[in-house]
Amino acid sequence: MTTKREPLAKRFGKALKIRIKEKGMTQAAFADEMGYINDEVIRRWISNGVVKAETMDRILDFFDMDLEEFLNN
Repeated sequence: MTTKREPLAKRFGKALKIRIKEKGMTQAAFADEMGYINDEVIRRWISNGVVKAETMDRILDFFDMDLEEFLNN
């Protein structure tokens, strides 16, 4: 029996929510730090996942983590 693995984009979105909280930030503050006008895009990433590798790289740089470290809560 095989189990279906959750897509990376969704796992990344879930981890993002945790990392933002760990840093003691709100989604709005994180959006501002990332250069976005409001937190709508952050909410979308958390709900639907982060699909662009370039966006993942920017987020990983912000948290100063590699992908494995970021995803392992």
